Amino acid sequence: MNAGVKWMWRTKQNSELMNKYGLSNPDYLIPPAKNPRIGVDRDAAGEVIGPGAHKTKDFSSLFA
Repeated sequence: MNAGVKWMWRTKQNSELMNKYGLSNPDYLIPPAKNPRIGVDRDAAGEVIGPGAHKTKDFSSLFA
C-alpha cells in the first residue's frame, strides 16, 4: 500500500484524483515539512520500526 501511495505522489495521480472529486485546493498536496511518522513507526530512512518491523516490498510495477 505504501508503495502505491508513493507512486501516486510521484506520478501526480493523487492530484488528478482529488481534482476529479472537487478537491482542487493545492494546500492538500503539500507534504508536511517533517514526516510525523519518524520515531513513531518509521526510522529516519523510512523503514518500519517496532514490533511490526519488516522489509518493505516494492509493488510499484503493479501500478504502472
